[in-house]
Amino acid sequence: MMLWWSIAVVVFGVNFVLWASVGLARLLEETWATRTLRGRLRRRGLRSGPSMTVADVAVLIPAHNEELVIESSIAAIAALVPRCNVHVVSDGSTDRTAQLARRAGVNVIE
Repeated sequence: MMLWWSIAVVVFGVNFVLWASVGLARLLEETWATRTLRGRLRRRGLRSGPSMTVADVAVLIPAHNEELVIESSIAAIAALVPRCNVHVVSDGSTDRTAQLARRAGVNVIE
């Protein structure tokens, strides 16, 4: 019994250390790459890139028989992005999900 416990501790311990090291290496590389890119752009007098606006964001809502909650979901999302950027995909709903989504003024795909 003690042998199995020892093997489990070693295996899980090594696994944890390995993936923690991989994560730390990725974090350090990403930080270094970001700082290097910012420095190059700053020296050239450029900004870091175009910033995104709310109009650049689209929301896709998969919906199947969501008649009870689709209107409140759309209202919550419409407070954040324009309704023309909201797409509801109704996959064979047997209730009024698609109809309510259309009435809310969003794009509907059936």
